[in-house]
Amino acid sequence: MTVTITLITADDPPKLLIHSRAILAAHSTVFRDLFSLPISSTVQAESTGAAPSNNIAESEAEIAPFLSILTGELGGEFVLSDEQWFSVARLADKYDSLVARVFVENMARACTTDESAGLALTLSTYTTNASLRMQCAFRVLEVETKNRESSSKIPLFLPEHIKQKLARWKESLHYHALRVGLQHCPEDDYHGMCKDDNCNLGAVEQVWLSGMRLIADCQPNQATLDSPFFSVMTEGPEDAGICFEHVEDFAQTVRWVEEVHRKKAPPFPV
Repeated sequence: MTVTITLITADDPPKLLIHSRAILAAHSTVFRDLFSLPISSTVQAESTGAAPSNNIAESEAEIAPFLSILTGELGGEFVLSDEQWFSVARLADKYDSLVARVFVENMARACTTDESAGLALTLSTYTTNASLRMQCAFRVLEVETKNRESSSKIPLFLPEHIKQKLARWKESLHYHALRVGLQHCPEDDYHGMCKDDNCNLGAVEQVWLSGMRLIADCQPNQATLDSPFFSVMTEGPEDAGICFEHVEDFAQTVRWVEEVHRKKAPPFPV
């Protein structure tokens, strides 16, 4: 068996990419299965001493970064554009490559700035790490909230198929927030006696249910789903009768419900 394989790209004219078939097969189950097929061109190539070949659906520009990861040819700096990372993530999934998925997952984790939130979410959808996908999805929501609240917009690029997945998740997350909020409405866990007669369980329930109405009236694509309760329940609780001394107690309850909202949120993508 020859030690190299020629990949014929979809370019016009096609490009011939020669690689070690053992390395590609070791890092991709799809390549491994593809190279094991007994095709006539392979038999003919082996009889003449030439490297066997396989046609691929990608252009050289699309597949070159992915192949460089498999073969270890990227070098130390390892700088790829966002589009190249999208291509690597897609091909890691298509060609079932564990080593490429690890690179993609590590890159998603490394995208810690607001400007890279869209890239992180897109890459995470090609991984099997559900926790990472949720973390990246909530980061995108946080950036969207910042953009609504500020005139200085943070760039947030998402491919169309990720936008559609995010929209469906927001709808599910919106109903989830309503369920969590109603389930944890303070009913019998009031902080106790207060010297202010107006500061009682009734005041707490009034603020809570008013906030829940605001959440229910908001469309999913406009709701603050990264932190749905805090903004609508901690502005002006004193107006409902909660005394200054117990405002922070109420805020702590809201923060706890926010944690429940995130921990039990529906998976992304739905």
